[in-house]
Amino acid sequence: MLQLLSYVAQTERESTRQRQREGIEAAKRKGVKFGRTRIPRIDGYREIIREWKEGKITGKEAAERLGCSRACLYKWAEQERESDNAPPGVSK
Repeated sequence: MLQLLSYVAQTERESTRQRQREGIEAAKRKGVKFGRTRIPRIDGYREIIREWKEGKITGKEAAERLGCSRACLYKWAEQERESDNAPPGVSK
């Protein structure tokens, strides 16, 4: 009896995932964007990141100036570092 209930639950889960996958594909074909919207970078954000890296301002202050969280600041700084280390001709 327990095996029968397990089978029914597994089958239902698989059909639910299939319907979800189909719905996501249909939404993407319609042009629906998934995920959180990106925070726009203000003019001069590289200067603020440079000041933070040089220790002239704190991470909290840099994030406040940029209008983002410290996690976002760290992510942007990492992206800047990666783009600085990219081989010539490769853009990120």
